[in-house]
Amino acid sequence: MRFILKAKVHYGPVLVSVSMLAFSVLAHAAPVPASKFAGTWLFKNQSATIKIIFTSAGRFTRIMNTGSGEETVKGAFSADSARITVRPDNDSEVIYLNFRFLNGNQLELTDDSGEGLRLVRQDATKPAPKVATPTKKPSATTAKPAASTGKRPATVVFRRFTEPREKAFTALVPKDWKVEGGIVRYSPDAVGAHNATDAKADITLKRDAAGTLQMRWLPDLLYADLSGKPYAAYTQIGTVFNNVIVLPKLGAEGYLVQAVLPRVFPNARNVKVLERKPLPKLAQLHAAPIKTLSEPFRSSFTFDALMVTVSFEENGKPYKARLVTAIEDMGALGGGLWQGMGTSVYRAPAAEFQSWLPVLGVIQGSVQWNMTWLNNELRESAKRRKQVEITEAELRRMDAEIVKNKQTVNAEINKQMYLNLTGQEEYVNPFTRKVETGSNEWTRRWQNSSGDIIYTDNTTYNPNADPTLQRQGFKLSKPRGR
Repeated sequence: MRFILKAKVHYGPVLVSVSMLAFSVLAHAAPVPASKFAGTWLFKNQSATIKIIFTSAGRFTRIMNTGSGEETVKGAFSADSARITVRPDNDSEVIYLNFRFLNGNQLELTDDSGEGLRLVRQDATKPAPKVATPTKKPSATTAKPAASTGKRPATVVFRRFTEPREKAFTALVPKDWKVEGGIVRYSPDAVGAHNATDAKADITLKRDAAGTLQMRWLPDLLYADLSGKPYAAYTQIGTVFNNVIVLPKLGAEGYLVQAVLPRVFPNARNVKVLERKPLPKLAQLHAAPIKTLSEPFRSSFTFDALMVTVSFEENGKPYKARLVTAIEDMGALGGGLWQGMGTSVYRAPAAEFQSWLPVLGVIQGSVQWNMTWLNNELRESAKRRKQVEITEAELRRMDAEIVKNKQTVNAEINKQMYLNLTGQEEYVNPFTRKVETGSNEWTRRWQNSSGDIIYTDNTTYNPNADPTLQRQGFKLSKPRGR
């Protein structure tokens, strides 16, 4: 197992990524006594603090602290004039690193590409503490379900699930989570004929049956504001009129707090808005398709997108939720028509809300559409709308535009809802060799040929030896260019 130290350090103008990679053993060189390394060595930057304790007995302890918590790795080491050899406990993989001492109190460790880190001796005059050699080899590490704490889970096993009703798309979800709902086809009597023309997605991913921690993607629905109309007094809110649902224009915040939140969490009490964040780029993305409309209809449309974070109580327990939507208002020429688009919700126990954002970011960014399903849906939608037959060339063009738009919209939602405090990394799929985007919140990413992915901070964890997974074939997915 590789001795990964996830951090970055500047050597003057050069930015060095601290990921120690394994490499082949070179020819024998003169041995260097372990006592030359003995002591406590420290590396520190804004991302991490790494302390390595070497002993004269040839043992080491590496302690890494990041914003995600603390990780400790122990093992044995030896050195010759060219390299230091690292053998972590519970791991058959041996790592070889270049080293050199600078001014007596600095130790530089690098791999063959020159990437590495520089540590400073902390106790040049004090003897290093003795680290006991383990007498019993621990059992294989397993990926344990994340406990309900405020700390991000150190290891998350994601399985790729297929949308259960029509196989319209696939996405990643933590392996023990439940998937409910999917593609829905509404009856015109329920939501109006205009809302029953196309397939819609209403799907919930949740950690437990009660949905204490969950995310939900809600369908786009078209509404009519009858305010000022002579028949408004005779039409109830929520009923179907003129082939759409009757609902006054609420604006983005009103729609999320007054319509969406009560629908998703009907038992929410003491709701408080904690944050409002306009999303102009998301509004622009949703507005892009109307560019094909002629005037004066195009100018009649307005778009607004917003993310709100709220707190509330449900059955006496405190929760936080983050909701996002884009509102399309068709203006005066639209006769009061408007709709909520791309609406999604994330909620968690208040103490866990922040820590699960990276996990939800992985889910949101993992959606892959079934192109066969999308082709069929476009054809059938055209028939339902009594449009002319779509040619294959036009179908391919529409497919490409729809998928590109969905991916761009999804990426912007993901960035604002889940990745505002974290980031992403480009990885190389070890099976297809294609470049994929994933989270950089964990130090390691494993992947199998089925598309299942494991993120972990545990450098001793090997999913192929994890009896709880009942599957093998995982390979490390390395960051691109490292």
